[in-house]
Formats: sequence, C-alpha cells, structure tokens
Amino acid sequence: MGNLLGKPRYSIKENSIENQQHPQNVVFNCNELISIIYDQLSNPVDKLNFKLTCKNFYYIIRNKVSLVEDSLLNENSSDEYDFHAQGSHYSLRNNILNIQLHFGNILLQSNFDLLVQKIRNNINKVGKLRIQFGWFNCVHALERLDVFNNVKILEFTRFPLQQMHMLTFKYLKSLQPHTIILDCSLFDFYDKDNSVNDKWHFPRSMKNLSIKCTGKYWSKLLLDGLLEFKANELDTLELILNDCHDTYLNSSNKLHKISEYFRKVNIVYNGVYIIEKFYKFAESFTKNDYSSKFNINLQVEIYDDFWDVAPSNVCRKIELLWIFYFIEANRKFDNNIDIICSNLYKMHNLKTLVIDFNMFRSGRSFREMVCALNKNLKNIQINGCQNFKLSHLEFMAKHFKNIEILSLHEVKSGSTTISKILRLFPSIKILEVFFAKSFQSSKVLEFFKGDKDENGSYRFKWPNVKCLNIFTYYPETVELNEFRMIEKRIPRKCGQLIIGKDKYHINHGNEKDLLRITLQNYSGCWNYLKVFMNKHFFDNIPISFYKNILMEPNNFTLRYEVENLNLIDLTNALQV
Repeated sequence: MGNLLGKPRYSIKENSIENQQHPQNVVFNCNELISIIYDQLSNPVDKLNFKLTCKNFYYIIRNKVSLVEDSLLNENSSDEYDFHAQGSHYSLRNNILNIQLHFGNILLQSNFDLLVQKIRNNINKVGKLRIQFGWFNCVHALERLDVFNNVKILEFTRFPLQQMHMLTFKYLKSLQPHTIILDCSLFDFYDKDNSVNDKWHFPRSMKNLSIKCTGKYWSKLLLDGLLEFKANELDTLELILNDCHDTYLNSSNKLHKISEYFRKVNIVYNGVYIIEKFYKFAESFTKNDYSSKFNINLQVEIYDDFWDVAPSNVCRKIELLWIFYFIEANRKFDNNIDIICSNLYKMHNLKTLVIDFNMFRSGRSFREMVCALNKNLKNIQINGCQNFKLSHLEFMAKHFKNIEILSLHEVKSGSTTISKILRLFPSIKILEVFFAKSFQSSKVLEFFKGDKDENGSYRFKWPNVKCLNIFTYYPETVELNEFRMIEKRIPRKCGQLIIGKDKYHINHGNEKDLLRITLQNYSGCWNYLKVFMNKHFFDNIPISFYKNILMEPNNFTLRYEVENLNLIDLTNALQV
C-alpha cells in the first residue's frame, strides 16, 4: 500500500503497544487503517476506486490542514512511530526501522505478536533496517520477524558485533539487502566465549559493504563472510579507519585478497592522527597492480604533516578531501599556501571538496587554491561563508564547469542570491544555501514569487535542479503570512516542497530559529548531500538538519546510497 499514501500523514506516538483506546479514537488515529482497508479489497476496480477516493479527499483537505510533506511549519510534526515492549525499542522514521534489543529475550514475550502486526502494517514504508543488539543471544527469535522483503539497506550499529549476530541472515530469510553497514566494534568478534558452531556468510543479494575497522578482526571477518562470492562480483567496499593502528599495516596482504571480490574500494580516514603508519598503509595498495580499485576519502587540517610528506601516488588516489580548520588567527591557509597548492595540484581524481572559507586571509589565496584544483571537481561544500562574496562564486564558475552539488553555509553577502547562483552554475543538480541573515535580506521571497509574465502576473518557474535546500533566519509573522500565500500558488506534487523550522547553533549553547525550505523533484532528494560524508568526519556545521536528519546519528552511509537513489523506494504520495 506504499504507493497509495507513501509516508503517514500525521505523527502518532505510541508509548506502549498495549495501550487501550476507545474504538472511535482507534479508527480516527490509526495511520494503518487505509492500508488495511486497501489490502482487504480483492476486486481491482474496487482498489482503483478506493485510490481515487483517497486522492479526492487529499485535494479537499490539502489547503485546510498542515501536512508533514507539504508544509506548513508544523514544528511538532514527526514522521516517527515508536513502539516499546518491555525493555526493547522499535521506531520507524524516515523509512528507517530501528530495532534496539536491550533486556532479555523480549521477542518471546506475549505481546510480541501485536508488535509483529504493527511492523507488517508499516513494512512498505521501510527501506532500511537498523539493528542494535544487547548483551544476550536472541538472534534465533528474529525468525518471527521475517517480513523484510523490501529492505534494501541493513545496518548493525553501536554494540560490539559477535559471531552469533551474523546468524541474522540465517533466521531472516526474507532479508535480501543490497547494502550492509557494520557500524560497531569488532574487538571480541572471534573470542572463544563468543564462538558459534553454525557457519555464516553475507547474503548473496549484497552488492555493497561498509565496515568500521575497529579491532584486529575486521579483515578476518570480511574474508570469512565473502567466501560465497566470486572475484569482482560485488560493487563497493567502504573501510572506515578512525585511527591508524599497526593492525592496518599487518593487514595489507589480506586487503589485497578482500579487494578481489569488489570492483571499487573506498578508504575513509578522519585524519585526526595523520601519522607515518597511514601513509605506509596507503602506499601498500597504491603501488600494486590492483591499485585502480582503491580511492581515499580524507580529512586533514591545514597545518597537518600531510602537506609535507604525502606521497604523489597517495594524492592521486584522493577522491574526497575535507580540509578541517580550527579558527585561530595565526593558522591560515595563506601561511602554507605553496606546499598546500602543490599537493592539491597532484589530486587529479578529486571529485568532492569541503573547506571553511575562514581559513583564507585574502581573496587572492582563495583564487590560488581554486586554480590548483581539478577542473572536473563535482561537489563543493564551503562553510564559514560570512565573508564569501559573489565575486568568489564568479571566479569558481569560470574554473569549474562540471559542478553538480554546491553547498554554501552562513552566507551574509547581500549580492549573493539563489537566482544569481543558478545563473552562474546552469548545470548544477543540487544547491544548498544557508543565509545567515534575515528572511527579507536573503531575497528568498522574491525568488519564489517568480517573474512577471506578459499579463503582468507573477509566475514561479521551477529551477532546473533536482533539489534546492535553503535556510534563512526565521521570518517575522507578516513575512511568513506573505510567504504562505506565495507557496500555495507553486505547482507541485506532495513531497516536492517541504517547509519547516530548524535551529542554528551559533556558539556556547546559543541558538537561533531558522526556516528551512526544500524544493525537490521527489521525496528524499536532499539525501544527495550525503556525498560530503559529514557523518564520517569531525564537522562544525551548526544546523540541526545536518545533525538530526541528514547525518542519521550512529549510521555510516555509503555513497552508493546517495549516488543510486533510484534504487531506494522513495515514491511520491497519492499517485494513481
């Protein structure tokens, strides 16, 4: 029934799945009622008529109630459903089902059947399953939850992963994900106390794998789990390195064997401790005949040793570079400009760049950096844009002709507007701008008002982009009312225009209300912003949208998930 209504229309919180309500309240508040009725209709004509009736209801009420996908500023809205069952927690949010198993074997308790039915009724909304195990063995009981045919992404998170947890694939036979994420500790995975007799392997449906390489067992785990696959049968392996231990150096030969299963291997390193061990590890796979599979995603600081000692063959492997900047008056890009630019020039395969504009002392040094970068750069995120001017954008537009995703944060320049940016970058696909100024001075209202037609009326023309994500300071009541009138005239389908409140975390606990406006071709286009990998690195983006929505706390997301959104079930609501 997911194609009928898509996401649920109203937020419903359930503190206990055993709560009893009056019958009429159950009917009026049950987000699953439409799905249940539709499933009971056996005649195709009846099903079609029911869809049309629901669609008519929607168009009658769309301007009379506040809907989560359409607007308007429903700050209490939450596309989340919570279920609690004696110590464990289940929640559905943004097409992600979270299962947290904490105390005892709750799956065998009497109210579990009711929980299973709840999940079945909402299963069409689930594209991703996240499981967090506790300190006990209840994996075999998951067999009673074997309803996950639609799940495309599976994640094990937080708690230490043990061999028995990998038997999930044995008991959940319906689970056939294309992407598996292991965001958890592996320190005691092969300890004798945690051994199991049953053999396990990753499901044959898997095409992409992301693993946090903590502890000494990560390479052995991969080799054991991949035995059922052939060479180059899998698409992408993502290895998350949070620190560079000796275990990485000792695993270079095993990494060669692991890489034979994949067409592409991404090494993600936060660079907090850039030390000689990392370069030796990187060189171990950049000087061999299989080096073409490997790419590096790296975060470094402008005064890091990286700029002085990085080998050329390592620079050529960098696809994503995040230059982290600590705000200090005497630590500027300009002080080390020659050596930094010389290394940037070597990065021929660089596709994604994240920088802080505060690290430049002058516009000249910014222009020198731009000239040193690969002209085929695809994605740029610039933070700290308080002094970023339209002239800087114009210089970028002359040098970079293939920009697809542009993100600018904390823009204060009065001459920088959405319309001007779109004219400078006509082929851009995703544009995000955070105006650190008033709603009026950001000129967002003028943009959505549109241009005058030959009859003298204003008409909004959809920009030729997949997604436009805008933040401004929260408007005054008069401005907000005017915007309400304008946005109602914008032609769109449900989910294509989202308007809501956000927070700007300035410093030392100070907050300021923001207005977020998302214009997108279809629901979930803002996921493309995950290409900047904010989740993997230490970031200082002060917007709640990034911390609470885009980054999905405790979840490491493959870029495969971003670059192949067509594989994710993100259907528009109320389409017949």
